[in-house]
Amino acid sequence: MDGTAVKRIRSVIFNPVFMLAAGALLGAASRYFDMHTQVLGDIFSETAVWILLGTAISLYSPTARRAAVNVFLFCAGMLAAYYAVAEATNGVYGTRFIAGWSAVAALSPLLSLAVRRTRSRNAAARLLAAGVVAVSVGSTLLLFGGLHLYDIIINAVLVWLLFFAGNGRKTAKKEEGK
Repeated sequence: MDGTAVKRIRSVIFNPVFMLAAGALLGAASRYFDMHTQVLGDIFSETAVWILLGTAISLYSPTARRAAVNVFLFCAGMLAAYYAVAEATNGVYGTRFIAGWSAVAALSPLLSLAVRRTRSRNAAARLLAAGVVAVSVGSTLLLFGGLHLYDIIINAVLVWLLFFAGNGRKTAKKEEGK
């Protein structure tokens, strides 16, 4: 695939409308998983997979502003669809969960900007990246009773994204200069 095709694909994927739709699709799928599959329901009910997805969106969106918008719309779409499907299927859910996930969605643009800072190669960026991983692992340990194999895999991919993947580091200096 040539560079033009890759740019075209990225412009479609990292478009705010696509992010809203992708969030809604994954939110509805997550509710379906809760109802019909134990393992996928567990994976998509925990924070690690959503931290991974938000991190990937933040790192690969074309600009910091677009990353903040994309992550917010992805989270908003996910929440709206999940709870709409839960309501339509007479699902049981607590207002504390809605409040917690809504707070995460509201803060997601700021969290996205923090993740974008990990693209630099300095010590502060590495420390920030380690903090993202620590929050992912820590939230799994504190909220969901320990690490499962899928958590280890998800967090290994998160470490790869933050520390080893290219994820736009070449353009990070150019973007910071704006």
